[in-house]
Amino acid sequence: MRRQLAPAFSDSSMKRQEVTITKYVQLFLDKLEEHSQGGKPLDIIQWIHFTMIDIIGDLAFSDSFHSLDNNAYRPWVQSIFLSVPGIEFMRSLGNYPILSLLITLLTAVEKTLARKSQGVEGKSGVRGSASYMIQPTHSGEPGITQEEILAITPILNHCGQRMDPQRNPDSVFPWATYRDPKRFADPDSFSPQRWLQFSHSLYEERFSKDNRDAFKSFSFGNRHCIGQNLAYAEMRLIVSRFLFRFDYKLLPNQQDWHHKQCIYLDWEKGPLNIQLQKRDQV
Repeated sequence: MRRQLAPAFSDSSMKRQEVTITKYVQLFLDKLEEHSQGGKPLDIIQWIHFTMIDIIGDLAFSDSFHSLDNNAYRPWVQSIFLSVPGIEFMRSLGNYPILSLLITLLTAVEKTLARKSQGVEGKSGVRGSASYMIQPTHSGEPGITQEEILAITPILNHCGQRMDPQRNPDSVFPWATYRDPKRFADPDSFSPQRWLQFSHSLYEERFSKDNRDAFKSFSFGNRHCIGQNLAYAEMRLIVSRFLFRFDYKLLPNQQDWHHKQCIYLDWEKGPLNIQLQKRDQV
């Protein structure tokens, strides 16, 4: 299966798909401008999701889900967001066979998940591209790097699961790995300069012993994320064009937004409300 799908995510395929991706990114920017007139705040998380969903729909099914046009999710797409926490809980219960059996007999599970609609729409189940873009502005920083964003909010909650001789599952948890002071200096700080070339004028010597080989944002080996090229293409295009077109600021009381996120199969993001101002000159 992976061998059959791989050509669709190759570098050459990304070049052919650039026109499609660009079309939806442009629509995304136009919709942001339309819905932010007069300083009206908007939830950037939701709009990024709409964009990701429409891109995937067009690439996979030759037709988008029209989320950007309608400013809404299709019902079955929203049901995916609602079901993700339950899927993770069910998987965890696999370690307790009796509880797992009891849970499968409960018919109220779907109703319970449906009630969790508030906040779960902010679930980033399509791509980790949103994690890159929605970070608050860090004034005074020498810029942003995709590696630093992916280290702060890893795409995967765990990767590389294997069984030891005693049949115990072993996995690597990226969030913990990237915050290990033995691997990264000052791991909890937002320090994009740590990823610059050693010869760069903004590079700091305190990061010289960072173990960059430990950074595997899309897993590694023959099971690494097949959509890595697509994710990077979306991230780079969306972020660069967004910052080229708009200035933005967070609304009050959201500076610790990323500390409040939960993770199941992917990160569950609550709303992130911002105000946009179109750049008059660049």
